[in-house]
Amino acid sequence: MSYADYEYQDDTGAWWYISIPSDFAMAMGLTPESGSHSPLPSTTTPRFLMAQTIVNGIPVNRAAPVDTVNNSAALRNATITVGLQSWNFYQYQGESAATNPFNGVPGPTGATGATGATGATGATGATGPTGATGPTGATGAQGVAGPTGATGPTGATGATGPTGATGPTGATGPAGSILPIANNTLAGNISGSSANAYGLTQTQATGLINVVTTALSGAAPASGGGTSNFLRADCTWAGVNATNIAAGTLAIAQGGTGNGSLGVSALGIMAGDGSKMIQVTGTALQEFRVNAGGTAIESFTPASSGLTGATAPLGVSGSNVIVNANAIDTANLAKYLIQHIRVAITSAQVLLANTTTIPVVPAPGVGYFNLLICAASRLVFNSAAYATNTNGAMAYHNSPTNDLLSGALNINSLNTQVKFAGNSAFSSPESNVISTIDNQSIDFGVLTGNPTAGNSPIVVDAWYVVLKSDGT
Repeated sequence: MSYADYEYQDDTGAWWYISIPSDFAMAMGLTPESGSHSPLPSTTTPRFLMAQTIVNGIPVNRAAPVDTVNNSAALRNATITVGLQSWNFYQYQGESAATNPFNGVPGPTGATGATGATGATGATGATGPTGATGPTGATGAQGVAGPTGATGPTGATGATGPTGATGPTGATGPAGSILPIANNTLAGNISGSSANAYGLTQTQATGLINVVTTALSGAAPASGGGTSNFLRADCTWAGVNATNIAAGTLAIAQGGTGNGSLGVSALGIMAGDGSKMIQVTGTALQEFRVNAGGTAIESFTPASSGLTGATAPLGVSGSNVIVNANAIDTANLAKYLIQHIRVAITSAQVLLANTTTIPVVPAPGVGYFNLLICAASRLVFNSAAYATNTNGAMAYHNSPTNDLLSGALNINSLNTQVKFAGNSAFSSPESNVISTIDNQSIDFGVLTGNPTAGNSPIVVDAWYVVLKSDGT
């Protein structure tokens, strides 16, 4: 009798599986176990129906399990065919303590079966392992030494062989061929044909290197002297022809053919080729104007600077040129421009943004302060919105509760929201406030407390200007 697992619903409505004879289970339409249920506890016997058939005039009984209460009602007093025999259900038994009912009511003892045939003779066992090797026998005694043999006669001395012929003299090496070579030399060959390497001077070595071209690397061509020419990308030397603002230098691009550009020197302003000088004496030069023809200086400020010279063409053509040297802070030029920065803030940072604010605009350095113009934020939604505390703010690092914006940023907004600076205490700082915000970063934070839920990052943008704290 084969067994299999089938689904079973107990009287409480819970589902299990039971291992029962598969012939009755299949005949009654029970559902095979899918693998998602636990076995029925051993303390419970499932409900069943007693079934009976007649074999050789003798009643034979079996217990047939029922998977649900509804099926038990439908099968009572029914007849099913199992194993080509008709079985009649005649007694119902509900769930109870375990009594192992599925062995059925014992039938009559069957006749004794015939004695089985004698089993075949077993195979011969494997040969046992070879025994260990016995000990080595003792060494026999040494025999008596035989007599020493007589010494043989000395062999005759062989004749001396002939002297070998002298080999040919090797070819003479090229003049200057050396080994080792002298300091600051290269081993090479510039003889015009194949020869041994010898020491080359620096001039000879340089002559072997390609001159640089637009397609090949190599040695630079001779510059021709001077102090203002530079090597261009087309591998030719040329004079300066560009506007360059850097600490200590103010260059004005040349306008006329052959005229050098103007550059600031310790003594004043001179032509780029170093041959012409515009002398500045007295008060430092603040501004000068070149005439439309580019031939002379038209005016300068202040008059006490003592601007003189400029007898040759200044190399300026077209409209007038004005240079205001005091108006350019070359070391910190970028600090006076409107700047933009974008920072992506993680959900972990947002959840602690009241306790620990996140720098957005970096500290500008001692002697400077950040002036916020406006800020924007946008939620990149993941799966959960932030809860309880959802008002975002932009504030100086040392004053996180003083929001610089005209209104709070909603940290749950999926749309980009822009808020302009509007805090009267900081949007236009007075001198007594500037000292407290010198070299302070501007941070993003959450007002009143940390959010209690949420898992989405936030993108924050800020537009700002860096100004000097002393007001200059």
